[in-house]
Parts: sequence; structure tokens; C-alpha cells
Amino acid sequence: MGIFSGKNQEELSNNDSGKAKSFLGLIKGNLITKNTIVQGSINTKDDITVLGGVKGSINSTKNVEVGGVIKGDIKGNNIACTTGKVTGSLSGKNTVILEDQAMLIGPLNAANISSDAKIKGDIEAEDSINLESNAILLGNLKASNIKIDKGAMIKGKIEIIRDAILSSDLFEMEEEFTDLEQFIADESYEDESTNEEE
Repeated sequence: MGIFSGKNQEELSNNDSGKAKSFLGLIKGNLITKNTIVQGSINTKDDITVLGGVKGSINSTKNVEVGGVIKGDIKGNNIACTTGKVTGSLSGKNTVILEDQAMLIGPLNAANISSDAKIKGDIEAEDSINLESNAILLGNLKASNIKIDKGAMIKGKIEIIRDAILSSDLFEMEEEFTDLEQFIADESYEDESTNEEE
């Protein structure tokens, strides 16, 4: 299991103190509660935790935590999906974490991505992707570092991209030949001389 635990989820549901707690600790931003549905996009310069539903995009300059249902794109500094379902793209400036009870239908990109969730869409990271043992991906992976734990399932293409690999110099021949007939003649000469020595 990742950074979230069942204990934290119980604390959130059973919290009587009047202070809302997120899975990461005390909420310092906005909270969309479990029985609330927002129709329309949300733009905030603060952290936001969504336990209810949103039919629209969420854009935060800080962190976004999802435990509900979102039908729209999500952008944030860091994004954590603990439970629930997102239908739309996830775009994190730094880190995106998807726990095993989360589901994403749409593309995902961030600097670093860790997933134990079900995803139908392509995943692209500037740095690293980690698919944990319960992860299921129907889509392609593209990053400079990729780790796939035993048990994870993927149907798609994997690309590990680093600057050195992108250089075409790696595949250039030492000596170019332009005359194919001369090349064949030179090869034939070597074959004949080998036969003569025997």
C-alpha cells in the first residue's frame, strides 16, 4: 500500500471534532464532502479534497486529493487519488499517486507517477513511473525511468526515453559506402580469397 491507509479513511469518516481531515492530515484548503455534487469547473489557489462528485474540471495551483467521482480534467501541483473514479485527464506538476481503489479513464502525465490503480489511457512522466502490484493499465507508458512490480498488468507499449538514446549518432556507420556494386565486389573478393587459401 502507498502513503494512504485504511486507518486514515476511517478517521475521515468518523471525525467528530468539527475539523475536516484529509488522508494527508488536516485540510488547509477546500473540501467537497461525500454527499456534495458540484456541477461546473473549480479553480483554486489552495489545496482541495474531493470526496463527493464534480462534473467539471478541477484546477489547483496546489494539491488535489480525490476520493470521489470526477467527470472532467484535473490539474494540480501534486495529485492523489485514493478511491473513486476520474473520467478525464490527470496532469500533475510534480507527483501523481493513484491507490488501488482508484480508477482513471483518460491520459495521465506528471514528473513522477506511482499507480496501484486501474487506468485506461496513456501514462507519460518527465522522470519516473512506478506501477505497483495491483496496477492494471490499458495504454502506453513513456518515461525515462519505469518500474513495474510483479503482478501489475499492462496492455500497451513501453518507451524508456533518455537524451542519449535520442541521439542519431549512436546508429551511424563508421564508414559510409555509396557504391553498392563495389561493396558487393569487395565482399566477393574476400570470399574467393578464403576459398583459395583452403
